[in-house]
Amino acid sequence: MSRIFISYAHEDQAAAKRIVDGLAREGLDAWWDHAIPPGRTWDEVIGSHIASADIAIVIWSKISVVSNFVKEEAQIAYEAGKLLPVRVDDVEPPVGFRRVHAANLIGWRGDGNHVPWRALLDEIRGRLFGEAQPAPARHPPKIRRSPAPLVIGLIALFVIATGIGAITYFMPEEPKETNLPTVEAGADQLPLRDIEAELEAARREERDRARQEQRATAQAERERESLLLAERQRLAQEQQQSEEEAPPAVSLPDPATIALAALDRISSRDWSALGGEQLARRVLNNSSLVAIQAAAASDARAQTILGSAHFYGIGGAVQDDTAAVRFYRLAASQGFARAQANLGAMYADGRGVTRDYAEAERLFRHAANQGSAWGQNNLGAMYARGVGVTRDTDEAVRLYRLAARQGNELAQSNLRSAGLSW
Repeated sequence: MSRIFISYAHEDQAAAKRIVDGLAREGLDAWWDHAIPPGRTWDEVIGSHIASADIAIVIWSKISVVSNFVKEEAQIAYEAGKLLPVRVDDVEPPVGFRRVHAANLIGWRGDGNHVPWRALLDEIRGRLFGEAQPAPARHPPKIRRSPAPLVIGLIALFVIATGIGAITYFMPEEPKETNLPTVEAGADQLPLRDIEAELEAARREERDRARQEQRATAQAERERESLLLAERQRLAQEQQQSEEEAPPAVSLPDPATIALAALDRISSRDWSALGGEQLARRVLNNSSLVAIQAAAASDARAQTILGSAHFYGIGGAVQDDTAAVRFYRLAASQGFARAQANLGAMYADGRGVTRDYAEAERLFRHAANQGSAWGQNNLGAMYARGVGVTRDTDEAVRLYRLAARQGNELAQSNLRSAGLSW
């Protein structure tokens, strides 16, 4: 088995592939969960590959920091002393992992001479092969035997002046002692210390965060009602002014009408090809969150956009998986295919609902049968991985091609990674 294991969220497949390809160019083999043998379960294969690997590279992104899959794999790697995190988005790692410094690959596109990438390679080789890392010059034995504060200070200044990136790059961000294990090149790993206190602190932080989110949601709802009232009053004032200044009166559209006009500008190909965040931003740029909320009272498209706004926390909406599920479900119940595909993804990832692969497969299939490229791509991914269905590579390729021909970039990437066309 590969000595390097890659953990990532499905939506970050392109970033994961860049890392896998970069390692391959350096002669380093990595396993990144594309092939599940027939008759084996997902958890069984993932567990065995993490156990056999020497290093587990965990990719932190906007999506993976809230993915239960990725956090569970990171916890296993952390407890085994194999965790080596990297960041591809400007996000904080989840609670419990923030004291393990993550390599900064934000904006990296595969350049082999990229300084943080070279530093990451040095760390990997150091762990795998015990290769020497850049280190500050040593003083004569006499000085080492008498580590006076002045000598230690001079050595520290020398290290800072020479800018040894490979050492400082992987040091913890906080200048204090941590309870996390360290791994030295060529040496046995140190045993894990008791982290019960840290876990309890993390649980307290999670409870505090939940209470804060509840308060924020209630505040956001009050603000939404206030904004909606203000918008109506403004429109009424403008209409009254228009009647007074330029008869006959010009009827101004209400917020829902403005939102519906913005939604009408989205083509069927856009619904199939664009990602959820990109699609939501395009609608919100031509409307407002208040207008979308007004239209969402009955329009399935507006409900889907409002669900995505809460999922990504954009356009003034509070990031709230439960709210995203609620609006996706409203639209999906009206038979809107894109909402069915989005709701299926929430069930597959266990976000805002309990993970349920059978329900995810049912929703993906409904969407795919209506011609939704995202339903086709997501159902193809289940067949490719053998998650919730019997693994069937031919069916996965068929579904990927249907989605790719509609301009779905993720489906096109899945086919390219397998050396296939569409």
